[in-house]
This record gives sequence, C-alpha cells and structure tokens, in this order.
Amino acid sequence: MVAGHSIYTSSDCGKIEKEDSWYLESYQKNPGQAKTFVKHIEEGVEIVDRDEDALLLFSGGETRKDAGPRSEAQSYWAVADYKGWFVAEIYKTMMFMLFNTKCCQIAAAAAL
Repeated sequence: MVAGHSIYTSSDCGKIEKEDSWYLESYQKNPGQAKTFVKHIEEGVEIVDRDEDALLLFSGGETRKDAGPRSEAQSYWAVADYKGWFVAEIYKTMMFMLFNTKCCQIAAAAAL
C-alpha cells in the first residue's frame, strides 16, 4: 500500500516534481517534498512489477477540500499513469483503493 499524503492539483503533468503542483499543508512545504511523493509511487509500482502475486493499493481520500474533487489515491494513480510506470502485465491485475469519508471504492484497471 502506498499511502497518499497530498493531492496533485496541476493540469500540467510535466510538473509532478514541483511543490507548487501539489496541495501541501504548511508542514509539508519543504524542498524535495514532491519528489518524495513521486518516489513512493514509483517504488510501489516497482514492487508490484517484481511480484506477480502482489497488489498495489493507493490509499487516500478527498482530504483537502480546497484541492478540488480529487483524492490522494487518484492523484497517485494519475502520476504513475503519466510516468508510464504501468506495464501491460500490471494493468491486467492492478487495483487501487480510494478511501474517502463517504465510502470505500475498489476499482480495477483493465489493459487497453
């Protein structure tokens, strides 16, 4: 499980390692914080890639109202997808979990 700690808010996917592209709380505003989020996402994908029985869960809900209607889990998924870290084999079995205050949703990603 990769625990979400922020929400990616930029419409420009080329800025994923920039702090101003993430909705950060004051205590999170440190140089390199965005790169840390991206590295955690990458490591989660790499673990699943090495183990065919592994399941990757991105957790995190819509915890920051001002970040818009996007969850931490959705943000992490979008970053991994943009980076091209999901290979066909992973898409066949990949699932991610979205936790929010209303319900718990599980969605399966299918290969295109």
